Amino acid sequence: MLNNNLLKLFFLLLISLAYYKNMFGYGSIPPQEPTIVKTSAFITDIQSLDEVNEQLQIDVIFKFRWNDPRLKFNANEEKTPYILYQGDFQYDEIFEGWKPQISIINEVGSPQIKARQIKIYPDGNVVYTEQRTLHLETPMQLEKFPFDKQTLKAYIIPFGYDSNEVKLVVEPNHRITVKDYVKDHPNVNIAEWHLTNFNLVNTNPTKYYYGKSEKVSMLEFSISLERKPTNILLKVLIPLTLLVLAMWAVFWMDTKALSDRLNIAFIGILSVIAYQFLIEGEMPDIDYLTFTDGFLLLSFTILFSTVLESLIVYWLIKLDKQSFAKRLDIFSRFAFPITYILFIFSLYLIYLH
Repeated sequence: MLNNNLLKLFFLLLISLAYYKNMFGYGSIPPQEPTIVKTSAFITDIQSLDEVNEQLQIDVIFKFRWNDPRLKFNANEEKTPYILYQGDFQYDEIFEGWKPQISIINEVGSPQIKARQIKIYPDGNVVYTEQRTLHLETPMQLEKFPFDKQTLKAYIIPFGYDSNEVKLVVEPNHRITVKDYVKDHPNVNIAEWHLTNFNLVNTNPTKYYYGKSEKVSMLEFSISLERKPTNILLKVLIPLTLLVLAMWAVFWMDTKALSDRLNIAFIGILSVIAYQFLIEGEMPDIDYLTFTDGFLLLSFTILFSTVLESLIVYWLIKLDKQSFAKRLDIFSRFAFPITYILFIFSLYLIYLH
C-alpha cells in the first residue's frame, strides 16, 4: 500500500514539473523574435508510391538548428563539448529548452517519429535531429505515363507560430550536400522509379485562418522521381504493337473468308480491351488521357478499322467486284502501317516531345 502511494506521488511530481516547465519555464517561448531555424532534410528510404491514391511514403532525416542564448553553458565546467538528449522521454520530459513543433501540412495520419536527438553547444546553438516516416498525399502529373517524371512535395511549417515568431530557412550548404548524397546513394529507390533529386526551398509565407489571420513561414520539400518505363514497355506497349501487326495478316487472307478475318480482328480488339483494364488498375481516376491511354485508343481504332475493311471487302465481293476488293486489300497492307506509325509519332509530339 505504501509503495503504491509513493508511486502515485512520484508520477504526480513528474506531471507537476512538466506543467511548471511548460507554463513558466524558458522552454515555453522562442528565444527571440523571429527565431531563425535552419533546416535540412535527407531521404533515407522510399518505401512506397501509391499512384492510385496519389500517396508517397518515405523515411526522412530532418535537422533543425537554431540559437538559444538561454542555454549557454561553460564546456570546461560541464566537462563536455555538448549536452545530449536522446529518445522520446529525454526529449519530452528532461529537456527544458524551447523547441519548434514541426508540422507537415499534407501528411496523412499521425506523425511517425522513429528517432530524435537534441544537442546543445556551449554557445547556445541547438541542433535537433529526427528521423520520421512521412506518408504524404501529393498530386501527380501522369500525362506522359510511363515516361513520366514526378515532383512530389511536402510542406513544412512551425505549428503554432507565425512568421514574426519563428522563421524556417534552408541550411546554406543543403543544396551542395544533396547533390553529393543522391550521387552516393543510388539505392534509395523503389521498383520502377529512380530518385533523381530532392530539394528544400523557402516559399512565400502562407496564411492560416484559425484564430487571427497571420502568415506562417513554410518550406517546400520536393522529391524528384523518374519512372523506369521498362516494365510497361515489355508488358503492354511492345506486345500490343506486335499484336496489331499480327492482326494485319487479314489483308493477305482470302477476300471471301469473312468469318476467319473477323475472328482474327475481334481477338485483337478483345486483347486491347484486356490491356486497358490492366492499365486502369494501376492508375488513379484522372480526367485526362495519358500517353498510354492514347496508344491503347489508337490501337483499338486501328483494329476496329481492320474489321470495317474486312466488311467492305466482303460487301464488294457480294457486288461481284472482286478486283476492286483485291486492290483494297493491297492498299490496306501499306495504308494501315503508315497510318499507325504517323499517329504514334503524333502521340510522341503531343505528350513526350
